[in-house]
Amino acid sequence: MRFSSVIPLLIICNLSVASVFLSVIMFAAAEETVQEGLVPARVSGGGPVYPELNATLVPGQAFLTAKVNVNNLHDNETTRMTATSLDMMPQIQSTLTSSSTIDPSGSLASTTFSVSASSVNSSLGFDGLNQVQSCNCAPPDVQVATGPNSLIEMVNLETEIFSKHGTSIKALPLSTFFSTGADSISDPKVFFDAASGRFFASILDISSLSIRLAVSTSNDPAGTWTIFTLGTGGKCADQPIIGISDDKLVASANDFTSCSKTGRLAGAQFWVLNKSEMVAGAANIDLASFGPNSTLFSVHPVHSLSSTASEFMVSTGSGSKVNSVEIFSITGVPPGTVAVSMVSLSISPITLPPGGVQPGTSVLVNTGDARVEDATWLQGKIWYTFNEGCTPQGDTATRSCLRLTQVNTSTSAIIQDFDFGASGKYYFYPALRVDSLGNLDVIYGYSSSTIFPSLAVTGRATSDPIGSLAQPKNLKLGSADQTTGRYGDYFGAGVDPSNPTTVWVAGEYTSNTGGVWSTFIANMTIVSSDFVVSANPQVSILSPGLSALFNISLNSINRFTGSVSLTANVSPVVANGPTTVLIPTTLNLTTGGSGNSTLTVSTTSATPAGIYSVTLTGASGSLSHSVAVSVQIFDFSISNSGAITVVQGGSGSSTINLALLGGPSMAVSLSCVGGLPSDASCSFLPPSGSPTFTSSLTITASSSTPSGTYTITVDGSNGGLSHKTQVTLTVLPASIMGGGRGFFQE
Repeated sequence: MRFSSVIPLLIICNLSVASVFLSVIMFAAAEETVQEGLVPARVSGGGPVYPELNATLVPGQAFLTAKVNVNNLHDNETTRMTATSLDMMPQIQSTLTSSSTIDPSGSLASTTFSVSASSVNSSLGFDGLNQVQSCNCAPPDVQVATGPNSLIEMVNLETEIFSKHGTSIKALPLSTFFSTGADSISDPKVFFDAASGRFFASILDISSLSIRLAVSTSNDPAGTWTIFTLGTGGKCADQPIIGISDDKLVASANDFTSCSKTGRLAGAQFWVLNKSEMVAGAANIDLASFGPNSTLFSVHPVHSLSSTASEFMVSTGSGSKVNSVEIFSITGVPPGTVAVSMVSLSISPITLPPGGVQPGTSVLVNTGDARVEDATWLQGKIWYTFNEGCTPQGDTATRSCLRLTQVNTSTSAIIQDFDFGASGKYYFYPALRVDSLGNLDVIYGYSSSTIFPSLAVTGRATSDPIGSLAQPKNLKLGSADQTTGRYGDYFGAGVDPSNPTTVWVAGEYTSNTGGVWSTFIANMTIVSSDFVVSANPQVSILSPGLSALFNISLNSINRFTGSVSLTANVSPVVANGPTTVLIPTTLNLTTGGSGNSTLTVSTTSATPAGIYSVTLTGASGSLSHSVAVSVQIFDFSISNSGAITVVQGGSGSSTINLALLGGPSMAVSLSCVGGLPSDASCSFLPPSGSPTFTSSLTITASSSTPSGTYTITVDGSNGGLSHKTQVTLTVLPASIMGGGRGFFQE
């Protein structure tokens, strides 16, 4: 499918019309600046139609608040505050009653996943922060980010830095880290930006109605960080989310009129900040802000993993979009022109997820709503994910599942959009990243009537069929019920910059230790199922008119199973060149199995000599592997310098010329194979060689050799390859020479 419309949203921000404040929280969006935004007009029989909207980005600044050196901070430096777990947007869930086990509207996603032959590997995992270490609060809002040498985890009120072997390096309260003092804080986010070599983090400061942003000054999370304050115009910016591109950082939040339960939703708001100024630690950071927009909810900036000057954002609302996703694109950077556009794309219908069943209690795991949980962009493609309700294959009840959708931002098309679930199980709170090969890595929580809330991982290789995922792998099994009423609200994932095919993930599980909720950190890689192609021999040398045989072997690796088609191509392509035949042309491989085919390369006597490459390709779906064999056709020419005249009892010579016509130079032996008169002999110096070379042919006649004219056939031979040249020999009687003393003797 293609985007149904492109709507210009925001045009132009110019700092010259703005006031600059250096010592107070800067952004002050007045109520009258709230934009009503895009109000969809539903059309019978079709998708939503959006009127165009032009709005103005409000310029402003965030300001530098503090610089902190994590190494110098002490765990008890600041009194740990009680977390405020915001739940500003009611998370409406379907219940497990008989009326909701089957979606009455029939709006479950029509596409469900299949199991691919790829696999998931995790070589290291360890326990992270838990409820005792952080706070007597829920949920933990777990995050993880990985630098070249270490990683950092954040939960609601605590952060801890680990080595990549799981050794704790530093732990401290987030109030100390973000310099928020006794303020109430919530909803941390953190990631590592490989392009700048810096960590970026954020947290909501509830007391001051602001967002704190942090940027490390190096790739070491235990080093110095610069802290900035971003004002929210007096709004309570629930669950701020940050994303990044080459030149900008974008923060987005759901604004409420207050941080109390009576607060009303004002809409989504996002801020576009100058990334280079943040990295440089400038005192004031230029920004442009949009919103709050009452028609938007939970607009999720992506983490861009390859170079781009556009920052994308994704929104499904809280599931209220029903069957569409909105993709935002932001270009430009403050204080210059910043423009934002939005496209709306149809997806499979969204169903709110039911709560997750767990053993031994009627309390359900709160699986949230259908807002985007995580989103990332790599080389023109977005992957995003959210919780939703689906009926897994083999099931009759609606379970909480994961929606996974891939969007091509270059062609404005959905690539794949499918649900991931399992019969009798409940999946929730996915986080994802895409590795440097384009493989998708996913962590998620799950539970069932027999399984406490636990963690698992899955993913897909770029070569896997559309809509497929690897067989899930358990990461950490829970050992207790979760009965606090809150879970999640999100998990974390980050690509390892020192090994970009590895992704580090972190999520929540329940245990009897650690105060019920605990977190687990692990690495994961996607191992794609595949096959390998080999050939024996790799080189065949032959002469024109002969054929070469090659045994082609295919072997399944990493549980590959499927049909592989074989083709062969010869290069260079010339008139009368070699031809190929494969028997068979298709091999069906089973898991761990192998297959063989015979490649015959044929030539004719007219085939030009030379070295030919034959490329054998095996293809199965998007997988393609090739092996090249060399067919070397050796040929030469043979000629002589002219006739030989001798007298009886004398000798004469002629030069035999051998020239390489193509292929590798091979040894050629010379001999006289016909026409030599009786009592005469022939010899060559040298008797053999590798063309191109010359040899001296000497004919010696005895006194009894009959006089006359003869045709001597000289043969040059290499195995089955033979070429001949004819030399005319004249033998004169000795009496002509006056007793055999020669022509010019007197």
